[in-house]
Amino acid sequence: MTNDNDICPWIISDRLPYPVGGIIPIIGRLFYENSLESSSALQLHPFGSSILFLQGLTNGTFKLGIFDFLLNINWIYSNQLSTQLPILSDILFDNHTTSFFLASGSKIYRLSFAGDCASHMSCDECLSSSNNLFCGWCSTTERCTVSNDCPGKSWRQESNQCIHIINVQPMNASIDQSQWINLTLSKLPQLEHNEIYQCIFTDKIISASTQAIKLDYNRLSCPTPSNHFRKENIYIQMGNESKVRLSIVKWPSNTTIATISEFIFYDCSSYSSCELCRSQIGCQWCSDRCSSICTEKTIKQCPSFDLIDTSSIFIESGKSIDISLKFYNTIKSSLECRLNETILGFVDKNNICHISNIPELINENDQTGKTIGDDVDKWFEHGVKSVGPEANSEFCTKTQALYAILFVIGFIILATIIIVPIVVGNMT
Repeated sequence: MTNDNDICPWIISDRLPYPVGGIIPIIGRLFYENSLESSSALQLHPFGSSILFLQGLTNGTFKLGIFDFLLNINWIYSNQLSTQLPILSDILFDNHTTSFFLASGSKIYRLSFAGDCASHMSCDECLSSSNNLFCGWCSTTERCTVSNDCPGKSWRQESNQCIHIINVQPMNASIDQSQWINLTLSKLPQLEHNEIYQCIFTDKIISASTQAIKLDYNRLSCPTPSNHFRKENIYIQMGNESKVRLSIVKWPSNTTIATISEFIFYDCSSYSSCELCRSQIGCQWCSDRCSSICTEKTIKQCPSFDLIDTSSIFIESGKSIDISLKFYNTIKSSLECRLNETILGFVDKNNICHISNIPELINENDQTGKTIGDDVDKWFEHGVKSVGPEANSEFCTKTQALYAILFVIGFIILATIIIVPIVVGNMT
Protein backbone atom coordinates (compact mmCIF):
# COMPACT_ATOMS: atom_id res chain seq x y z
CA MET A 1 0.00 0.00 0.00
CA THR A 2 1.19 3.47 -0.90
CA ASN A 3 -1.46 5.50 0.87
CA ASP A 4 0.14 6.90 4.00
CA ASN A 5 -3.26 7.14 5.63
CA ASP A 6 -3.57 3.31 5.64
CA ILE A 7 -0.25 2.78 7.40
CA CYS A 8 -0.42 2.10 11.15
CA PRO A 9 0.70 4.94 13.37
CA TRP A 10 4.43 5.29 13.97
CA ILE A 11 4.09 4.12 17.57
CA ILE A 12 3.47 0.60 16.22
CA SER A 13 4.99 0.56 12.75
CA ASP A 14 8.39 1.69 13.88
CA ARG A 15 8.74 -1.58 15.80
CA LEU A 16 8.03 -3.80 12.78
CA PRO A 17 10.32 -4.53 9.81
CA TYR A 18 7.61 -3.44 7.38
CA PRO A 19 4.52 -1.21 7.42
CA VAL A 20 1.27 -2.79 8.50
CA GLY A 21 -1.96 -1.51 7.05
CA GLY A 22 -5.49 -2.52 6.20
CA ILE A 23 -9.08 -1.76 6.95
CA ILE A 24 -10.19 -5.11 8.55
CA PRO A 25 -9.25 -5.37 12.27
CA ILE A 26 -7.84 -8.58 13.71
CA ILE A 27 -9.98 -9.76 16.64
CA GLY A 28 -8.22 -11.69 19.40
CA ARG A 29 -8.65 -12.68 23.03
CA LEU A 30 -6.52 -11.31 25.82
CA PHE A 31 -5.28 -14.36 27.73
CA TYR A 32 -2.78 -12.78 30.13
CA GLU A 33 -2.40 -9.40 31.72
CA ASN A 34 -0.56 -8.42 34.89
CA SER A 35 -0.11 -4.76 35.70
CA LEU A 36 1.89 -5.55 38.84
CA GLU A 37 4.79 -7.26 37.02
CA SER A 38 6.99 -6.00 34.23
CA SER A 39 7.85 -8.71 31.70
CA SER A 40 11.03 -8.81 29.67
CA ALA A 41 10.46 -12.23 28.06
CA LEU A 42 7.34 -14.20 27.09
CA GLN A 43 7.35 -17.56 25.27
CA LEU A 44 5.07 -20.51 24.54
CA HIS A 45 6.55 -24.01 24.29
CA PRO A 46 4.78 -27.32 23.51
CA PHE A 47 5.51 -30.19 25.92
CA GLY A 48 3.69 -33.47 25.38
CA SER A 49 -0.02 -32.74 25.54
CA SER A 50 0.58 -29.46 27.40
CA ILE A 51 1.59 -25.94 26.41
CA LEU A 52 4.17 -24.27 28.63
CA PHE A 53 4.08 -20.53 29.26
CA LEU A 54 7.51 -19.06 30.04
CA GLN A 55 7.82 -15.59 31.55
CA GLY A 56 10.93 -13.62 32.45
CA LEU A 57 10.57 -10.48 34.57
CA THR A 58 12.67 -7.32 34.62
CA ASN A 59 13.75 -8.07 38.21
CA GLY A 60 15.38 -11.42 37.29
CA THR A 61 12.46 -13.72 38.21
CA PHE A 62 11.61 -16.72 36.00
CA LYS A 63 8.06 -18.11 36.06
CA LEU A 64 6.67 -21.26 34.48
CA GLY A 65 2.99 -21.95 33.85
CA ILE A 66 0.72 -24.38 31.97
CA PHE A 67 -2.23 -23.50 29.78
CA ASP A 68 -5.42 -25.37 30.59
CA PHE A 69 -8.21 -26.07 28.10
CA LEU A 70 -9.81 -22.69 28.84
CA LEU A 71 -6.55 -20.89 28.02
CA ASN A 72 -6.00 -19.98 31.65
CA ILE A 73 -2.49 -20.10 33.09
CA ASN A 74 -1.74 -22.38 36.05
CA TRP A 75 1.56 -21.26 37.54
CA ILE A 76 3.65 -24.21 38.76
CA TYR A 77 7.11 -22.74 39.31
CA SER A 78 8.80 -19.45 40.19
CA ASN A 79 12.49 -18.80 40.79
CA GLN A 80 14.44 -15.63 41.57
CA LEU A 81 17.84 -15.67 39.87
CA SER A 82 20.93 -14.35 41.63
CA THR A 83 20.49 -11.06 39.81
CA GLN A 84 18.09 -8.13 39.73
CA LEU A 85 18.64 -7.54 36.01
CA PRO A 86 15.98 -8.33 33.41
CA ILE A 87 15.82 -11.79 31.85
CA LEU A 88 16.55 -11.53 28.13
CA SER A 89 13.88 -12.53 25.65
CA ASP A 90 15.58 -15.68 24.30
CA ILE A 91 14.71 -18.55 26.67
CA LEU A 92 15.85 -22.00 25.52
CA PHE A 93 14.38 -25.34 26.63
CA ASP A 94 16.33 -28.61 26.30
CA ASN A 95 13.83 -31.46 26.18
CA HIS A 96 16.52 -34.14 26.68
CA THR A 97 17.66 -32.79 30.05
CA THR A 98 14.42 -30.92 30.91
CA SER A 99 16.46 -27.77 31.48
CA PHE A 100 15.80 -24.11 30.80
CA PHE A 101 18.65 -21.78 29.75
CA LEU A 102 18.19 -18.11 30.66
CA ALA A 103 20.35 -15.05 30.03
CA SER A 104 20.45 -12.02 32.28
CA GLY A 105 23.11 -9.32 32.19
CA SER A 106 26.40 -11.03 31.39
CA LYS A 107 25.44 -14.48 32.82
CA ILE A 108 23.67 -17.59 31.53
CA TYR A 109 21.63 -19.67 33.97
CA ARG A 110 20.51 -23.29 33.75
CA LEU A 111 17.39 -24.49 35.60
CA SER A 112 17.05 -28.29 35.59
CA PHE A 113 13.99 -30.27 36.72
CA ALA A 114 15.37 -33.79 36.26
CA GLY A 115 16.89 -34.30 39.71
CA ASP A 116 13.62 -33.79 41.56
CA CYS A 117 12.05 -36.90 39.98
CA ALA A 118 14.35 -39.35 41.74
CA SER A 119 13.12 -38.18 45.16
CA HIS A 120 9.67 -39.70 44.52
CA MET A 121 9.85 -43.36 45.56
CA SER A 122 6.41 -44.58 44.50
CA CYS A 123 4.33 -44.28 41.35
CA ASP A 124 1.56 -42.37 43.13
CA GLU A 125 4.02 -39.82 44.50
CA CYS A 126 5.67 -39.47 41.10
CA LEU A 127 2.45 -38.78 39.21
CA SER A 128 0.77 -36.61 41.82
CA SER A 129 -0.57 -33.46 40.21
CA SER A 130 1.18 -31.35 42.84
CA ASN A 131 4.64 -32.62 41.86
CA ASN A 132 7.05 -32.03 38.97
CA LEU A 133 5.41 -31.63 35.55
CA PHE A 134 8.36 -33.26 33.85
CA CYS A 135 8.35 -36.46 35.94
CA GLY A 136 6.81 -39.71 34.77
CA TRP A 137 6.80 -43.35 35.85
CA CYS A 138 9.10 -45.70 33.96
CA SER A 139 7.52 -49.16 34.16
CA THR A 140 10.72 -50.80 32.86
CA THR A 141 12.89 -49.64 35.76
CA GLU A 142 9.99 -49.05 38.22
CA ARG A 143 11.35 -45.58 38.94
CA CYS A 144 10.32 -41.94 38.66
CA THR A 145 12.33 -40.32 35.85
CA VAL A 146 12.21 -37.78 33.04
CA SER A 147 11.21 -39.20 29.68
CA ASN A 148 14.73 -39.44 28.24
CA ASP A 149 15.96 -41.52 31.19
CA CYS A 150 13.44 -44.29 30.49
CA PRO A 151 14.33 -46.91 27.86
CA GLY A 152 11.82 -47.93 25.22
CA LYS A 153 8.27 -46.64 25.36
CA SER A 154 7.48 -47.48 28.97
CA TRP A 155 7.41 -43.88 30.28
CA ARG A 156 3.93 -42.73 31.27
CA GLN A 157 2.34 -39.84 33.10
CA GLU A 158 -1.16 -41.30 33.53
CA SER A 159 -1.87 -42.09 37.18
CA ASN A 160 -4.04 -45.11 36.30
CA GLN A 161 -0.93 -47.11 35.44
CA CYS A 162 0.28 -47.09 39.05
CA ILE A 163 0.23 -50.29 41.12
CA HIS A 164 -1.96 -50.03 44.22
CA ILE A 165 -2.44 -52.12 47.35
CA ILE A 166 -6.09 -53.11 47.06
CA ASN A 167 -6.53 -54.97 50.33
CA VAL A 168 -4.60 -55.72 53.54
CA GLN A 169 -5.77 -58.40 55.98
CA PRO A 170 -5.65 -57.62 58.80
CA MET A 171 -5.29 -53.83 58.65
CA ASN A 172 -3.85 -53.76 62.17
CA ALA A 173 -1.69 -55.93 64.40
CA SER A 174 -0.71 -56.19 68.04
CA ILE A 175 2.73 -54.98 68.96
CA ASP A 176 3.32 -57.82 71.45
CA GLN A 177 3.41 -60.63 68.86
CA SER A 178 4.59 -61.00 65.26
CA GLN A 179 1.80 -62.06 62.90
CA TRP A 180 1.37 -62.62 59.16
CA ILE A 181 -0.56 -60.16 57.01
CA ASN A 182 -1.86 -60.77 53.47
CA LEU A 183 -1.71 -58.06 50.80
CA THR A 184 -3.56 -57.94 47.47
CA LEU A 185 -2.15 -55.66 44.76
CA SER A 186 -3.62 -54.42 41.47
CA LYS A 187 -0.71 -56.22 39.81
CA LEU A 188 2.63 -57.61 40.90
CA PRO A 189 5.79 -56.91 38.85
CA GLN A 190 8.17 -59.77 38.20
CA LEU A 191 11.42 -60.10 40.13
CA GLU A 192 14.80 -59.86 38.48
CA HIS A 193 17.69 -62.18 39.28
CA ASN A 194 18.40 -62.48 43.04
CA GLU A 195 15.60 -60.05 43.94
CA ILE A 196 13.04 -60.58 46.71
CA TYR A 197 9.86 -58.84 47.84
CA GLN A 198 9.94 -56.99 51.17
CA CYS A 199 7.42 -55.29 53.45
CA ILE A 200 8.79 -52.11 55.01
CA PHE A 201 7.12 -50.58 58.08
CA THR A 202 8.11 -46.95 58.58
CA ASP A 203 7.26 -44.32 61.17
CA LYS A 204 8.66 -40.81 61.54
CA ILE A 205 11.92 -42.05 63.09
CA ILE A 206 12.94 -45.52 61.91
CA SER A 207 11.84 -48.37 59.67
CA ALA A 208 11.98 -52.16 59.72
CA SER A 209 11.63 -54.69 56.91
CA THR A 210 10.47 -58.30 56.67
CA GLN A 211 10.69 -60.65 53.72
CA ALA A 212 7.44 -61.29 51.84
CA ILE A 213 6.41 -64.47 50.05
CA LYS A 214 4.38 -64.60 46.85
CA LEU A 215 1.03 -66.38 47.21
CA ASP A 216 -0.20 -66.01 43.64
CA TYR A 217 -0.05 -63.58 40.70
CA ASN A 218 -1.09 -60.49 42.71
CA ARG A 219 -0.92 -61.48 46.40
CA LEU A 220 1.87 -61.38 48.97
CA SER A 221 2.17 -62.32 52.62
CA CYS A 222 4.68 -60.97 55.14
CA PRO A 223 5.08 -60.97 58.95
CA THR A 224 5.04 -57.87 61.11
CA PRO A 225 8.47 -56.92 62.58
CA SER A 226 10.04 -58.83 65.43
CA ASN A 227 9.47 -58.08 69.10
CA HIS A 228 12.86 -56.40 69.46
CA PHE A 229 12.09 -53.75 66.85
CA ARG A 230 8.61 -52.98 68.13
CA LYS A 231 9.26 -52.99 71.87
CA GLU A 232 12.42 -50.91 71.56
CA ASN A 233 11.16 -48.31 69.10
CA ILE A 234 7.35 -48.00 69.17
CA TYR A 235 5.74 -46.73 72.34
CA ILE A 236 1.95 -47.09 72.56
CA GLN A 237 -0.09 -45.91 75.51
CA MET A 238 -3.01 -48.02 76.66
CA GLY A 239 -5.98 -47.58 74.35
CA ASN A 240 -3.92 -45.68 71.75
CA GLU A 241 -2.67 -46.71 68.33
CA SER A 242 0.51 -46.14 66.36
CA LYS A 243 0.10 -45.53 62.61
CA VAL A 244 3.00 -46.49 60.32
CA ARG A 245 3.59 -46.45 56.57
CA LEU A 246 3.62 -49.86 54.85
CA SER A 247 5.50 -50.23 51.54
CA ILE A 248 6.08 -53.19 49.23
CA VAL A 249 9.53 -53.04 47.61
CA LYS A 250 11.86 -55.11 45.45
CA TRP A 251 15.18 -55.67 47.20
CA PRO A 252 18.16 -55.08 46.83
CA SER A 253 17.22 -52.56 44.11
CA ASN A 254 14.98 -50.87 46.74
CA THR A 255 12.32 -50.22 44.09
CA THR A 256 9.01 -49.26 45.65
CA ILE A 257 6.07 -51.16 44.15
CA ALA A 258 3.16 -49.79 46.18
CA THR A 259 2.47 -48.05 49.49
CA ILE A 260 -0.33 -47.50 51.97
CA SER A 261 -0.04 -44.57 54.35
CA GLU A 262 -1.62 -46.18 57.44
CA PHE A 263 -1.03 -49.57 59.02
CA ILE A 264 -2.01 -49.65 62.70
CA PHE A 265 -0.15 -51.21 65.62
CA TYR A 266 -1.82 -51.61 69.03
CA ASP A 267 -0.58 -53.20 72.26
CA CYS A 268 -2.67 -55.99 73.81
CA SER A 269 -0.34 -56.26 76.80
CA SER A 270 -1.27 -52.71 77.87
CA TYR A 271 -4.84 -53.74 78.81
CA SER A 272 -4.96 -54.72 82.48
CA SER A 273 -8.53 -55.98 82.68
CA CYS A 274 -10.37 -58.76 80.90
CA GLU A 275 -13.20 -56.49 79.73
CA LEU A 276 -10.90 -53.91 78.15
CA CYS A 277 -8.81 -56.67 76.59
CA ARG A 278 -11.77 -58.38 74.93
CA SER A 279 -13.08 -55.05 73.61
CA GLN A 280 -10.01 -54.77 71.34
CA ILE A 281 -10.25 -56.83 68.15
CA GLY A 282 -7.34 -59.27 68.01
CA CYS A 283 -6.70 -59.36 71.77
CA GLN A 284 -7.47 -62.38 74.01
CA TRP A 285 -7.58 -62.78 77.76
CA CYS A 286 -5.13 -65.51 78.73
CA SER A 287 -5.84 -66.50 82.37
CA ASP A 288 -4.39 -63.36 83.95
CA ARG A 289 -3.05 -61.26 81.07
CA CYS A 290 -4.02 -59.76 77.71
CA SER A 291 -2.24 -60.92 74.57
CA SER A 292 -2.80 -61.40 70.86
CA ILE A 293 -1.80 -65.07 71.20
CA CYS A 294 -2.42 -67.28 74.25
CA THR A 295 0.04 -70.05 75.03
CA GLU A 296 -2.33 -71.33 77.73
CA LYS A 297 -6.09 -71.81 77.76
CA THR A 298 -8.05 -68.80 76.50
CA ILE A 299 -10.72 -67.43 78.83
CA LYS A 300 -13.96 -67.17 76.87
CA GLN A 301 -15.83 -65.29 79.63
CA CYS A 302 -14.33 -62.64 81.86
CA PRO A 303 -14.09 -63.39 85.62
CA SER A 304 -16.86 -61.95 87.76
CA PHE A 305 -18.52 -62.44 91.15
CA ASP A 306 -21.72 -61.82 93.12
CA LEU A 307 -22.47 -61.03 96.74
CA ILE A 308 -24.13 -64.00 98.41
CA ASP A 309 -25.74 -61.88 101.12
CA THR A 310 -27.02 -58.57 99.76
CA SER A 311 -29.10 -57.69 102.81
CA SER A 312 -26.20 -56.00 104.58
CA ILE A 313 -24.83 -53.52 102.09
CA PHE A 314 -23.40 -50.98 104.53
CA ILE A 315 -20.05 -51.23 106.23
CA GLU A 316 -18.95 -49.36 109.33
CA SER A 317 -15.62 -47.62 109.64
CA GLY A 318 -13.26 -48.89 112.30
CA LYS A 319 -14.67 -52.42 112.06
CA SER A 320 -13.58 -55.61 110.30
CA ILE A 321 -15.87 -57.37 107.87
CA ASP A 322 -16.24 -60.79 106.22
CA ILE A 323 -18.00 -60.80 102.83
CA SER A 324 -19.20 -64.06 101.24
CA LEU A 325 -18.68 -64.10 97.46
CA LYS A 326 -19.61 -66.33 94.55
CA PHE A 327 -17.08 -66.38 91.70
CA TYR A 328 -17.54 -67.12 87.98
CA ASN A 329 -14.85 -68.07 85.44
CA THR A 330 -12.02 -67.73 87.92
CA ILE A 331 -8.95 -69.86 88.38
CA LYS A 332 -8.69 -71.28 91.89
CA SER A 333 -5.49 -69.71 93.15
CA SER A 334 -4.45 -66.99 95.54
CA LEU A 335 -6.97 -64.14 95.37
CA GLU A 336 -7.09 -60.74 96.98
CA CYS A 337 -10.00 -58.34 97.33
CA ARG A 338 -9.92 -54.58 97.41
CA LEU A 339 -12.52 -52.02 98.34
CA ASN A 340 -12.28 -48.66 96.60
CA GLU A 341 -8.81 -49.78 95.38
CA THR A 342 -7.27 -48.73 98.72
CA ILE A 343 -8.67 -51.11 101.33
CA LEU A 344 -6.98 -54.50 100.99
CA GLY A 345 -8.21 -57.91 102.00
CA PHE A 346 -7.79 -61.56 101.09
CA VAL A 347 -10.10 -64.33 99.89
CA ASP A 348 -9.92 -67.66 101.72
CA LYS A 349 -10.66 -71.12 100.33
CA ASN A 350 -14.34 -70.70 101.19
CA ASN A 351 -14.57 -67.62 98.95
CA ILE A 352 -14.93 -65.23 101.89
CA CYS A 353 -13.30 -61.82 101.60
CA HIS A 354 -11.74 -60.78 104.92
CA ILE A 355 -11.12 -57.03 105.43
CA SER A 356 -9.95 -55.79 108.80
CA ASN A 357 -10.21 -52.31 110.29
CA ILE A 358 -12.22 -50.37 107.70
CA PRO A 359 -10.82 -46.80 107.75
CA GLU A 360 -13.02 -43.72 107.54
CA LEU A 361 -13.36 -42.75 103.89
CA ILE A 362 -13.73 -39.12 102.87
CA ASN A 363 -14.95 -38.25 99.39
CA GLU A 364 -15.81 -34.96 97.68
CA ASN A 365 -19.20 -34.76 99.44
CA ASP A 366 -17.61 -35.35 102.84
CA GLN A 367 -19.27 -38.76 103.12
CA THR A 368 -17.66 -41.56 105.02
CA GLY A 369 -18.92 -44.85 103.70
CA LYS A 370 -19.76 -46.86 100.58
CA THR A 371 -22.15 -49.64 99.74
CA ILE A 372 -20.61 -52.98 99.00
CA GLY A 373 -23.05 -54.05 96.33
CA ASP A 374 -22.33 -51.16 93.93
CA ASP A 375 -18.57 -51.41 94.23
CA VAL A 376 -17.91 -54.60 92.26
CA ASP A 377 -15.48 -52.88 89.91
CA LYS A 378 -13.11 -52.34 92.81
CA TRP A 379 -12.48 -56.05 93.41
CA PHE A 380 -9.43 -57.58 91.84
CA GLU A 381 -8.33 -61.03 90.81
CA HIS A 382 -4.54 -61.25 90.50
CA GLY A 383 -4.55 -57.47 90.55
CA VAL A 384 -6.83 -57.31 87.46
CA LYS A 385 -9.97 -55.24 87.88
CA SER A 386 -13.41 -56.65 87.13
CA VAL A 387 -15.02 -53.79 85.25
CA GLY A 388 -18.42 -52.50 86.28
CA PRO A 389 -20.26 -49.23 86.83
CA GLU A 390 -18.69 -46.66 89.06
CA ALA A 391 -20.21 -46.68 92.57
CA ASN A 392 -22.21 -43.58 93.43
CA SER A 393 -24.00 -44.78 96.57
CA GLU A 394 -24.13 -42.42 99.51
CA PHE A 395 -22.80 -43.42 102.87
CA CYS A 396 -23.81 -42.90 106.42
CA THR A 397 -22.20 -43.64 109.75
CA LYS A 398 -23.40 -43.48 113.34
CA THR A 399 -21.02 -40.59 114.02
CA GLN A 400 -22.58 -38.52 111.26
CA ALA A 401 -26.08 -39.29 112.54
CA LEU A 402 -25.10 -38.23 116.07
CA TYR A 403 -23.68 -34.94 114.77
CA ALA A 404 -26.89 -34.26 112.88
CA ILE A 405 -29.05 -34.86 115.96
CA LEU A 406 -26.88 -32.58 118.12
CA PHE A 407 -27.10 -29.85 115.50
CA VAL A 408 -30.93 -29.99 115.46
CA ILE A 409 -31.13 -29.91 119.28
CA GLY A 410 -28.76 -26.96 119.46
CA PHE A 411 -30.80 -25.04 116.90
CA ILE A 412 -34.02 -25.62 118.90
CA ILE A 413 -32.39 -24.42 122.14
CA LEU A 414 -31.03 -21.33 120.41
CA ALA A 415 -34.42 -20.50 118.98
CA THR A 416 -36.09 -20.93 122.40
CA ILE A 417 -33.64 -18.66 124.25
CA ILE A 418 -33.24 -15.83 121.71
CA ILE A 419 -35.90 -15.79 119.02
CA VAL A 420 -39.05 -16.61 121.06
CA PRO A 421 -38.64 -13.74 123.65
CA ILE A 422 -38.13 -11.25 120.81
CA VAL A 423 -41.29 -12.37 119.02
CA VAL A 424 -43.35 -12.28 122.25
CA GLY A 425 -42.08 -8.78 123.11
CA ASN A 426 -43.11 -7.44 119.71
CA MET A 427 -46.60 -8.87 120.13
CA THR A 428 -47.12 -7.13 123.48
